[in-house]
Amino acid sequence: MSTEAKPFLKWAGGKGQLLSQLDEHLPDDLHGQRFTYIEPFVGGGAMLFHMLRKFPNIIHAVINDINPHLVTAYRVIKEQHEELIRRLSALEQDYFSQTDEEAKKEYFLNVRNNFNENKLDDVDRTKYMMFLNRTCFNGLYRVNGKGKFNVPFGRNLHPTICNADTIQADSELLNQVNVTILNGDFENTANYMGEGQNFFYFDPPYRPLNATSSFNSYAKEEFNDNEQLRLRNFCSRLNEQPNVKWMLSNADCSAKNPEDTFFEDIYANFHIHRVFASRAINANPSKRGKLTELLIKNYICNSSMKQSDLDFALNSPTILAEDVDSSKINGGLFIALYDEGSLKLYLDKGLYGFLMKPVMTPKPSARSRYYAILADYACSREGTDVFFFLKRKIVYGGKIYGNKDIGSFYLNGQTSPLGRKADAELFWDESERKNYIATDEPGVFKISKDGPNKAQPFMFQFFQNADSGKYIISDDLYFELGKYPYPLPSNSMQGMGFCTLTPGEVKTLKELVSKSTKRIEFDGLGEIDKQGKETVFNDEFVSLDENLVNEAQLEFTILASLKPFADFLTDDYVLCRQVPISPFKPSEMDRADICLYSMNNPIKNGTIPNVVIELKKEKATKAAYEQVNRYLKWLQAVTKVDEFEKVSVYIIAPQIGRIRRNSVDLTYEDKIRMYSIENEDFVELVG
Repeated sequence: MSTEAKPFLKWAGGKGQLLSQLDEHLPDDLHGQRFTYIEPFVGGGAMLFHMLRKFPNIIHAVINDINPHLVTAYRVIKEQHEELIRRLSALEQDYFSQTDEEAKKEYFLNVRNNFNENKLDDVDRTKYMMFLNRTCFNGLYRVNGKGKFNVPFGRNLHPTICNADTIQADSELLNQVNVTILNGDFENTANYMGEGQNFFYFDPPYRPLNATSSFNSYAKEEFNDNEQLRLRNFCSRLNEQPNVKWMLSNADCSAKNPEDTFFEDIYANFHIHRVFASRAINANPSKRGKLTELLIKNYICNSSMKQSDLDFALNSPTILAEDVDSSKINGGLFIALYDEGSLKLYLDKGLYGFLMKPVMTPKPSARSRYYAILADYACSREGTDVFFFLKRKIVYGGKIYGNKDIGSFYLNGQTSPLGRKADAELFWDESERKNYIATDEPGVFKISKDGPNKAQPFMFQFFQNADSGKYIISDDLYFELGKYPYPLPSNSMQGMGFCTLTPGEVKTLKELVSKSTKRIEFDGLGEIDKQGKETVFNDEFVSLDENLVNEAQLEFTILASLKPFADFLTDDYVLCRQVPISPFKPSEMDRADICLYSMNNPIKNGTIPNVVIELKKEKATKAAYEQVNRYLKWLQAVTKVDEFEKVSVYIIAPQIGRIRRNSVDLTYEDKIRMYSIENEDFVELVG
């Protein structure tokens, strides 16, 4: 089975992005015994398919939902998937034959009417449900008091309606295990418990965060506080059974309103944790984005504090990092944008991808900016702050997530050599945007009719928090940075789509943003969504042994992972590249290839690097030594004696030439070290 089983519908509250965090909280002993898995609110099935893939020792799975059409869909996919593919494919072709948006909208309304009013066999009922799910507004499933589907037409005119591979994979997985599919009240699932171990996962309709944010109309029956209490009582009864463990997800109401401790009160006798979540669907669009959710369990794991709890403590969307530790410094990215629509899209979805020329050859050319762009991506680590720059506004995005110790970004599709090497799926495709022009190549599009092809082979993803969308005017930043009598990346950015920020710039920006009352409204305004499997960057994809196309490739490789240099780069660092180290104006400015800023011993609030690295593609010669001498002369001029003592410089190249002592200035000899990649060792001056 080449395609991985996954949800066949987009479903409100789907757990696809939470699976890694849910994994951390599963009972420790599930791998060691055969057990029955029971999911009383199956919804889109992300957790179901994940559990069936992960645990071949599940002897019986029981799924239930109150929505009869959803339950029918599961049964059809299990028992009649080939006929479903045939009919859904025909419907998809008919839809795409409609000539314009108005025709597609009329077609959608006719299908919606058939779905609501006509008697249909199970395959047609499922066919129409899947069609409506892919073509309605934001993939929402909502019914009125009469149980009629009432979601309006969406603006995505090129959705994937029939994903035959997913339907096939789901059908195969549902038939590999004894799966019982129920349609009814959640309490009925207790009748299907096995004699051995049982594990329940509850994902009920969430309690609204406030009076206006409720969205749990998946069925005509309301799931109010009385139902939440009934569910708690059911869980309490299960807790009395010695062979039952359960885990339950719900909204973190107290994060929104500290006085709303409904769940903390009713589940006071159980274990409550918090995890990050992304709500892509919500009745009030202004409440979408990265939030926290509650995870409640009747058991404890061997680890007293799981990684997701630690991540929450450090990166909670309602707590800025400086509220946890005001002395901690952090890196940042400064991203230039040119239209407000893109800004709101990236803020809403919590991601960003630089628009660049796709590289379809095995290697980019030496003149390509491919590796220079990758080097910027490679500077990021989990926790890096994202700032967008648009028309003199500096807007806060959030904190990057992905990798902690290596470059923290994602590979998006096959439009780059790195993406093809990793066999990365396309999970973000801006060719679906209304004003962009799609091409025949997946993930490749044009901004204008006669413009060049563009792609986004690399993506950042970030958690939004309470300051996301807040902005300052750029002058406010530059007035503050004026106290530093030397250039910094944010005020010397030229010809770059985005640049790295020093910790000092980040700290200043975050202080200004936190005090700002100005905000860009973005929640729910993103016009497209992520889809497909995300591939996070892995440093196994790159090597120092590769033949270098240009110097930027070496820069990227080193920034992506400092592990090969761990013997001498021993501190915890914030990474920056192309940092101005010069008294000259930007057009004539010297820029250091790589600068490292110590988190433990910052110089001038983290605006001066502790380590400067000069790179050469082939052999480092006398010219490289003279270059770093100029860096050190300037750094000495702008620092105090005790600060300058913290500075060191490295020349790193495949080979180090024979540089004679009598041919260079030896003033800073004790601060300069030269490292040969080929020899994996340091090289001294000669003579």
